[in-house]
Amino acid sequence: MTDFWMKTNFLLMGEVEQLEQEGCHVSDFKAEVAGLTDATPQEAMLALYDCLSQLRPTPAFPYVEPSDLESIRQARTQSTLLPALHLPEETLKDHILGAWLGRCAGCTLGKPVEGFTQAQVEIYLKAAGAYPLVDYIPLLDSLPDGIHLHPSFVDTVRGRISYMSRDDDTDYTIIGLHVLEKYGPNFTSENVGEAWQNMLPYNMVFTAERIAYRNLVNELPIPQTASFRNPFREWIGAQIRADGFAYAAAGHPRLAAEMAFRDAVISHVKNGIYGEMLAAAMIAEAFTTRDVYQIIQAGLDEIPQKSRLAEAVRQVLAWKKNARPGRRRLLRSPRSSVNISGCTRSTTPPWC
Repeated sequence: MTDFWMKTNFLLMGEVEQLEQEGCHVSDFKAEVAGLTDATPQEAMLALYDCLSQLRPTPAFPYVEPSDLESIRQARTQSTLLPALHLPEETLKDHILGAWLGRCAGCTLGKPVEGFTQAQVEIYLKAAGAYPLVDYIPLLDSLPDGIHLHPSFVDTVRGRISYMSRDDDTDYTIIGLHVLEKYGPNFTSENVGEAWQNMLPYNMVFTAERIAYRNLVNELPIPQTASFRNPFREWIGAQIRADGFAYAAAGHPRLAAEMAFRDAVISHVKNGIYGEMLAAAMIAEAFTTRDVYQIIQAGLDEIPQKSRLAEAVRQVLAWKKNARPGRRRLLRSPRSSVNISGCTRSTTPPWC
């Protein structure tokens, strides 16, 4: 059976879109790529891919988006890093349990309608008399026309949930914790790649991760595994892998982000990397404060400020501010404002 995710004409369609988002001039290739079919000779498609891989952002591209850690450090906010915050052991355990249960609950909530558009979700829930939703997704005896629930619905709809259904989101959380247990906080990207091959079935990974998996098996070195014929290299896959590293670095957002970087470079570049770094830093910061603006700022502090992702986050914050006049503005909150009981400043990671 042909692997849909590996069909070269499909990858080339994604590659043109990806390059355009990266600021490359691709108009000369769009018609040629659009005309590709399964019958197009593989050699011709790979030759076209090689041509596309030579493209670079135009000089007018306004963003600064490196993919190596030292350059990312140079491109992020050059602010004074305050000492991290250390939680009492019982508080830490409670927060990690809450984070994990929340992760599982969120995945279970969304799985039956995975892949739905907003309009399809609304159609389904209204037909079920459950719009707006206040609980898990209910099961309809007869589905609306054109609506098909994700196969996982058998154990993720309301009334049928007895455990957390397997999900790639939580797979990576567990693998991240496994890597930390086996190698410690100084694990390498190669350690993570080995864990993928030992613990993740190939058919259980998707988009950027599937391409990277193929590249690992073909013995490409990291980080080339992230960029070689991988049109999904700036997608959100790495973001879902941040949690385990953030749990282990609770209260230490910079450490969480740097561990997330080592994980992300296996399969992603630029904003794909920043997404995992941002998420890891925010989760780590959330262990010590309920101030959502402080949490978001902790994430922004770890990624290049002239990146598309940073710009998008700032835009969302601006929408929030403008939508509710008179609400508090986004200001950098001092760490001293934390309101989680028992937190103390520390430069020691929680596993020490």
